[in-house]
Amino acid sequence: MDFNLSEHCNDDGTFINPAALKSLAGPEHAETKCFDDVKDFPSLVKFAAETKSAIGKRLENVIQKPGKDATDADKAAYRASLKTELGAVKSGAEYEFSRPALPAGMKYDDVLEGKVREMFAKAGVPKDEAKEIFETFNNHQIAMHKAYAEAETRQIAADDDQLRKDWPGNDMVVKPRLAFAAMKALGADAFPKLWNGWAEADGSQIEGLEARLKKAAIFDSPGDLAKWRECGVDTSMLRLYSVIGEKMKAGNILLGDGAGRAPVMVGGKEISEAQQAEVAAVNANTDWS
Repeated sequence: MDFNLSEHCNDDGTFINPAALKSLAGPEHAETKCFDDVKDFPSLVKFAAETKSAIGKRLENVIQKPGKDATDADKAAYRASLKTELGAVKSGAEYEFSRPALPAGMKYDDVLEGKVREMFAKAGVPKDEAKEIFETFNNHQIAMHKAYAEAETRQIAADDDQLRKDWPGNDMVVKPRLAFAAMKALGADAFPKLWNGWAEADGSQIEGLEARLKKAAIFDSPGDLAKWRECGVDTSMLRLYSVIGEKMKAGNILLGDGAGRAPVMVGGKEISEAQQAEVAAVNANTDWS
């Protein structure tokens, strides 16, 4: 195609119709803004020269993506540059994490936070992203703790209600006292650490079940399930030791060959059911300590 420059430029080199330059660039550049500041032919030549020179050169303050022939070292340097530009840190101590308010019974894990800090730093996680990720994790942990605590509270209430149904009336006095007597008889041998207490690694002394039950005066309020639980005894443990206590009651000696109901003997003589009930009541209401 013949091209006549005079059709586009004045004698001084300025463009007769600057907008027409876009048509010369072709329809694919119809919306380009490249020529907005190009007012004459000399500036167009300069623009072309500068653009050509810039191709392939590293621009100042610009992180250039490695080409297809880049080495592993080039790619690693590129990733490191990107991470630094996005806010990566050299040490986990540089991250700024806010400590959340924790619900009752939940302790903050400082060791875990330290490990997370170093893990994030090693991975090059930017400061703002690290903060968001870790705070989201903490909030999730808190929500899980609350959900578990609520479920546990519901389960405790259900267990307590069931025990009261299973031990109606005076049973809520007799059976817990039987459990108490069995614990006192067997605790030192069956679970000595729990019964007597122990020392933690930091030297602090943990009070044993014997001392806790005595301090709670549990014999005087055997039906107070909350008090039992504060001492560390739940309903399942109460049930178990009430059965053991029943079997250990003084004066109850089981004889026989296993066929039918074995007689209850006291002093070599079988006693009646009424007498058995009387012995049981005395045993249940007596602190054998």
